[in-house]
Order: sequence, then C-alpha cells, then structure tokens
Amino acid sequence: MNSSLALLALPLLFVRAGDVGGETPDLAEGLARIERWTEAGEFEKATALADELLSPTAFERWRTSLEEQGSRVLAPAVDFCAPVLEQLGLCALPEPVRGELFFARGLVRLEAQDAGGAQRGFGLARSLGGRGSLRLAATYDLGVTAFLQGEQWRARILEQPAARPGLIGEPPPVDGEQPDLLAEAREAYLRARGHLVERLRADWRDADTRANVELVQRRLRWLEEQQRRREEQQQQQQDSEEDSEEESEGEEQEGEPSEGGEQQAENGEGDEDSRGETGQEGEEHPEEEPSAEEDEETEGDGEEAGSADPQEIYLTREEGQRMLDKLAEHEEQGEEVKARLYQNRRQRVERDW
Repeated sequence: MNSSLALLALPLLFVRAGDVGGETPDLAEGLARIERWTEAGEFEKATALADELLSPTAFERWRTSLEEQGSRVLAPAVDFCAPVLEQLGLCALPEPVRGELFFARGLVRLEAQDAGGAQRGFGLARSLGGRGSLRLAATYDLGVTAFLQGEQWRARILEQPAARPGLIGEPPPVDGEQPDLLAEAREAYLRARGHLVERLRADWRDADTRANVELVQRRLRWLEEQQRRREEQQQQQQDSEEDSEEESEGEEQEGEPSEGGEQQAENGEGDEDSRGETGQEGEEHPEEEPSAEEDEETEGDGEEAGSADPQEIYLTREEGQRMLDKLAEHEEQGEEVKARLYQNRRQRVERDW
C-alpha cells in the first residue's frame, strides 16, 4: 500500500470543505493522512478525507457524484469539456490529480473489504490516469479486487457440507434470496482474468500479474470440476428418484388387480355361489327316476286316452240299411250253425250211452 500511495504531489486549489481536520491539506499531506488512517483501520475517516480532496468546490462535488454514479451522459460530457472548464476556473483539479485521489480512495475501500467502492475508485483512476503508470496500477488492482471477490465465493462453497468431500450441493432455488455460489465465483474470476490480461498486454514482463493470471486459471478449472461433479450428483439423484417411482408403480400394479381380473373374479364367485345353491336344492329335493311299471302305466294311460277319443263315423241311410241286412244274414247263418252243432253233439251222446 505504501508504494501505491506514493503519488506525485500536485498543486491544489484549496477551499473550506467541512471539518475533517480543518482546512483541506495539500495533496501530499492529504495522501499521508489517508495512509495512516487506513493502516489504523479508520477507513471511514480516510474515505471522508479522500472525498474532501476530490470536491474542493460545489462543481467538483457535482462532477464527482456524476462519476461515482456512473452517469453515461453527463459525466462523459463534463470530462470532454474539462480543458475548457479548467480555463474558466470551474475545474479546480486537473484530471491526473483526480485520478490519483480516486486511486487512493479505491485502496481505502479495498482494505475496508468494500469491493464495490474499490472497483469504483480504481475504475475512475484508470479512466483518468491516461497511459501512464497510474492506469497500469489501477487496472492491476481492478483484477486483484475481482479475484478477492471470487475467493470469498469460493470460501462459501467450501463451507458447504456437501462440498467438503469435493461435491457441490444443489443450487438454491431461484427466488432471488440466495445466489448460485458457483456462478458468482466464476463471474468474479472471469472479471479478474480480464483485467489482469489487460495489464499483461500493457507490460507482459510484470511477474505479479503473470502469477495472478495462472492462479485465476487454476480457480476456473477447479470450478469446472465442481460443476461437473454437481451435474453427476444431480443425474444420480434424478435416476434414483425415477427408479423409486417405477418400483412404487410396479408395486401398486401388483397389489391392485386389473378391471378384467376383478370381473373374472366376481363372475367366478357368482358361478360358485349359483353352483352351491343348485347343489343344495338338489340335495334337499332329489329327483326320482321313473320305474318300468310307471312307464307301462303311462303308456297304458296313453292308449286308453287314445281309445277314449274315437273318431265319429257318419253313414248314409243306404249304407246303414245294407249293414243291417248283412247282420241279419249273419244271424240266420249263426242259427243254422248252432242247430247243426247241437244235432252233432246229440248224436255223439247217444252213441256213447
């Protein structure tokens, strides 16, 4: 930090700006105070002094607020008109001085573990530092800040119970409350790599930058391995759930008979019941086989019934007379036969006696 705060002292226009130590000191004295308060852990006091040095006038305060808020219209317009505004006396601080003060403010916020404040300070210092060493230092510290953010996310990943054996647990539900640790860590490491590579392009001989780039690459490979293991774990869990569901469905199908089986079972029970009732009735009222005598009587009854109902024959008068005449002839012949028989019998008796 001492080397980072060893900045060139440039003249400032002083105005009364609050009560952070009386009148605003010059740049060298102000940077020395910021360094001492930062080492003592008085981060808010050091930040206030940096803001005071950046805003000696109302216009400078407004300009600084635009830059910190990231205004995409007014802040670039003011920076473009800065030379003219300096000639008019509105811009009390030259851009290189403002860049060094933003860089010092970024160092204070980095020590205070305020990553957002550190990024804003280093980003403004890089944009105002031109092409000199200030720009290189600000770019490098932007990479370091992003890398430290990634390390914080990685520490939270390692704190998870499922991560201790090398596995990452399920990502949190997408409800906006908890972030995905792997995704956040990857994003931070990628930003760090981008800034550090930019620093290497400006000066590839910087050993610290090369070492940090290699470290970031190792962290990214570690995240890829964790992501692969997470996906495998999710796939295994999904397969086990599907297997358990299939087993439960199979058990339900075995335990519950089908509709056809139920109907067959009901029909079978109904047939057994009907057969049982029929058998009981048969036992209570056995059927007797008809005997031969009963058959003959039945046949005789049938014949009598047949003879009892003769068909009526109708004769004409002439046919009836002829029938009577024949009967009379038969009677006469019968009398003659009887007489001859009587005579023959009488003769035999007389001979025997």
